Amino acid sequence: MHEQTFDDVYRKLARPLLKYIARVTGDGSLAEDLLQKAFFRLLEASPPPMDERQMKNYVFKSPKGEMASLRSAGNSSATGTADATTSNNSASTVR
Repeated sequence: MHEQTFDDVYRKLARPLLKYIARVTGDGSLAEDLLQKAFFRLLEASPPPMDERQMKNYVFKSPKGEMASLRSAGNSSATGTADATTSNNSASTVR
């Protein structure tokens, strides 16, 4: 991938992707880490030329696997505060 192409993609998609990841994970720091990983993977993969819509789908798909892994591992940051609170309330009710 040419540097100019990468720069253009980053400028267009970094902010919306960061907002999406932060909303899903509920953790701004984790969102920044996953954003960096997504763009690093893009740079490493050097995908074939794509139109803007395809590139957006490609970039947004990258962090989804990690977010799903974090959820299934029970990471409260990835599942959101409300889910963690619900789990804690359920546990105390059972006791």
